[in-house]
Amino acid sequence: MQKMIIWVVVLLVIIAGGWYVATNWGAGIAFGGGPSVAMVNGEKISKADFEATRAQVAAGQGVDITALGEEEKSQFENGVLENMISQRLLLQVAAKKGIATTNEQVDTQLATLAEQFGGAEAMQTALAEQGFTDEALRAQVKSDLTIQAYLQLQFPLESFVISEEEVAEVYAQFAVGTEDAPALDEVRGEIESFVRQQKQQQAVTAHVAELRAAGEVEVLI
Repeated sequence: MQKMIIWVVVLLVIIAGGWYVATNWGAGIAFGGGPSVAMVNGEKISKADFEATRAQVAAGQGVDITALGEEEKSQFENGVLENMISQRLLLQVAAKKGIATTNEQVDTQLATLAEQFGGAEAMQTALAEQGFTDEALRAQVKSDLTIQAYLQLQFPLESFVISEEEVAEVYAQFAVGTEDAPALDEVRGEIESFVRQQKQQQAVTAHVAELRAAGEVEVLI
């Protein structure tokens, strides 16, 4: 039983990671002032926001930016900026669809996060270590919830069809080399969620590419 729980947890972590990649494009977005690093359909991404996001992402990933070589640093920074651009594109199209997040929804999500951290104080400590202020956290949660609502409207998970072959293939990948792997039927639900998340993420990636191609995006660094 314990082995099955661990096996399922591994799947759920991967599923959650896929959703994070699809939605959490840039930490601490604040639409700040000052010099710009990019323009997205007339909206600027400020240098201050970019540098704050870069620091937060680095802290979250355990990356020491000062220790990176020039090429590695450039790749890391390009990835951060591309994610911020993607997030801005999604927020813009969500606004056009009339999708918005209320302060009450943000408060509810923050309460949920606090529980996951083991309390508000523990959450504040962990987030402070990653360079998050309360204001930046609220802004990020609001952006994330707005994007999630838009993506669920455009690409609801239940709309993605899953074949038995796809389920069997994923099961085989995780079960190979695993002693006493649970039977397929015991973890079918988690596998189906994983496959749907994969398909949704692919659809989101293609959608962002379409938004970018149809819009005006200028990188200034």
